[in-house]
Amino acid sequence: MPPPLALVINPHATDFKLYDEWMHPIGLYFLVDLLCQNGFEVRFFNCLERSPGDKSKRYGTGDFSCLEIDKPPVYRSIPRNYKVYGRPTAELQTFLASTPRPDLICIGSMMTYWLPGVMFTVETVAAAYPDVPTVIGGIAARLMPQATAAMMPRHVIVNPSVMGKGTIMVHPSLPPLAIKTPLSLRPGLEMLFRPFHGPILTSLGCPMECSYCASGFLQGPFRRRQQETVIAETVSLACNGGVEDFAFYDDALLYDPDDRVFPLLDAFNHLPQPIRLHAPNGLHLRYIDDRLAQKMKTAGFATLRFGYESGATLHAGDTSGKSSREQARTGIACLLNAGFKAGSIGIYVMAGLPDQLPVQVLEEIEFLLSLGVKPKPVWLSPVPGTRLFEHYAHKYPQLKTDPLWHNDVFFITQLPGWSWDAVEKVRERAMG
Repeated sequence: MPPPLALVINPHATDFKLYDEWMHPIGLYFLVDLLCQNGFEVRFFNCLERSPGDKSKRYGTGDFSCLEIDKPPVYRSIPRNYKVYGRPTAELQTFLASTPRPDLICIGSMMTYWLPGVMFTVETVAAAYPDVPTVIGGIAARLMPQATAAMMPRHVIVNPSVMGKGTIMVHPSLPPLAIKTPLSLRPGLEMLFRPFHGPILTSLGCPMECSYCASGFLQGPFRRRQQETVIAETVSLACNGGVEDFAFYDDALLYDPDDRVFPLLDAFNHLPQPIRLHAPNGLHLRYIDDRLAQKMKTAGFATLRFGYESGATLHAGDTSGKSSREQARTGIACLLNAGFKAGSIGIYVMAGLPDQLPVQVLEEIEFLLSLGVKPKPVWLSPVPGTRLFEHYAHKYPQLKTDPLWHNDVFFITQLPGWSWDAVEKVRERAMG
């Protein structure tokens, strides 16, 4: 008797702008391994994997295929086109048509305000297999299960929960799936059709408690992954897949560097295939010193992004004191002294913190420009389950029921003192 067949699908996304900056559905890669460990044959389709004709950019990044669609009424004030991003529907339909009838379909989700993209994918899958049990899981489904269920009422919305020790419930009609060995990204990565880049994940969770981040809720307490597993995942994609560019997915990569980062970077220096490293997630400037900066330079970091957010004392509680201005000066000086070019160092500045006005964000940008690095403004997206979400939900109750309100470009324009013109002014000044 053949093993049961499961389809695992990373869906399309809907937004005003999106491109592939080392994007990977980490949770679905773990799900692939979990299903394989429990005797399933798994077939994987990534709607957010670039097609051959998509424009490529530096270091394996590039543009997604996209299709302009009608803008939801709530977004009418945003002077941008609204699109569904990802591989053309015909490619997904071809995959489905070439696949035997599955026993289970698992579809992930990421940003809450991308849920219309999930629905776009679900409708395509349902047209091919209307009677196959289908579950919607992932970040958005966990953060807003009721809204997800309302948009896709014919499917099960699953919030995987650990039952006892080492078991996970994926679908109510299936027995719990056993975690027989530590979950690896490798089985999912090996199913990618044409990998332009790869992910590196050395830990789960975060020791910080920033008011705008749901890492603790989604991933649980901070914990390390086995270094041997991380290296095996990287070597497999570099040597067998020919991948050169790898991005770290940790929320706190530099935390406790002597026990974690230093040994790993030393190991990467001895890989059979040289790789380039990228850190798009926002590293902590407070941990940078001359020793760590030099180690990162030697290991081959090509892209550095740091989560400065705000140096204002008023917002230290929101950012867990990520970095003061003095720590930023010191850390950036260490990076420049180690040989990093200023153009490779990007510093995230958050706009949308409580009572924060455009002039204050512009002041932070001027400070960072004076240090010779690239300010990168990010607009707050209220994330369910966070302290800041609850703060804003009292003023904007739509946040609790309408995931479209979470879109960063939209939400920032709803705050006092902010407008589309103010957003553009901040963006333009950040470009120097």
